[in-house]
Amino acid sequence: MATDPTPLLDPSGGPKPLRRLLPILLACYAVFLGNYAAFTLLTPFFPQSPSALFIGEELVGAVFAAYPLATAASTPLPPLMIRVLGCRATIALGLVANAAGSLLFGLAGRHAWGSPAALAAALCACRALGGAGAGVAESGCLTVISTLPWEGNNNAKALAGVEVVVGVGMALGSGLGGILFAAGGDTPLGAFLLPFVCAAALSALLLPPLLLLPPPPPPPSQLRRPIWQMLLRPTRR
Repeated sequence: MATDPTPLLDPSGGPKPLRRLLPILLACYAVFLGNYAAFTLLTPFFPQSPSALFIGEELVGAVFAAYPLATAASTPLPPLMIRVLGCRATIALGLVANAAGSLLFGLAGRHAWGSPAALAAALCACRALGGAGAGVAESGCLTVISTLPWEGNNNAKALAGVEVVVGVGMALGSGLGGILFAAGGDTPLGAFLLPFVCAAALSALLLPPLLLLPPPPPPPSQLRRPIWQMLLRPTRR
């Protein structure tokens, strides 16, 4: 039976009031806000863009589905990454992948090129990279929030706040996407690329606040094995 031999965050010192943990909580909320803003950023303008018209309505749907599908498919990765790397590095890698996916999507979809199938495959791959990164980063943030030494029922309040932040992030992404697309025509980046450059920059700006998170604990002896062995042979009691 698989087991977690050590706590991911050291709760030594007993429960702490909300004000002591608020900076860490806000750093995690910022990750959710940025990821969900990147998720909905393209909804106002992508269906009418030249690249979307080129690939057709059927493939546009696949492009939209790639991000949440990759987020769901990435769920086996965060537990292993957190146990080996710690929450801080896991979230950072997720943010880097999300930023790369946004930037590559903007570059790939800036103009219609190749065949519709080739362009759609490239766009889906970029969105899948961003979605997988978002899933990894968000799982790390949920682990941080869940394992902090909360006082009273503040843990439940902190987790409930995630849903509020997700809703705000989705609304913010849709609103800013249209504004940035409209403004992008007057910039060297162009209307299509500017929103995705801004999304990638937002993910990069979220990296420094990760220093607020507790460092990872020393890995237990059971985890000092090659990753392939950890995947094939779960740690046992």
